[in-house]
Amino acid sequence: MKKTIGYRSTSKKPVSPSKVNTPSSKQPVTNQMYFCHYRNAMYMGPVKNFKKDGKGILIHDNGLSLISNYSNDLMHGHNVFYAQHCLLSAEYTRGRLVEAVYRTDGFMAFMFFNS
Repeated sequence: MKKTIGYRSTSKKPVSPSKVNTPSSKQPVTNQMYFCHYRNAMYMGPVKNFKKDGKGILIHDNGLSLISNYSNDLMHGHNVFYAQHCLLSAEYTRGRLVEAVYRTDGFMAFMFFNS
């Protein structure tokens, strides 16, 4: 569905349809935010070709929350997981865990993974 966006001028005259600024057909279409309900979680974020793509939020039924970065439905980039008293900050490259920092109740661990 293509939206036409008109910009209001400073004068009180209505904007004619011929003077409406429309995006160029050469510009890429930006991802929109979607709500995806899974069997045990809910995702809110951009979806491209029915796959998670970009920054989003994932909330599981067990209380785990995730601020995520996806690329073609694979975790890619910095992701932050929150649980009851735990925090996991993880760096992914095309779905593979590269490094992680885990913190819980006064303890902290840094882990580096070979890919």
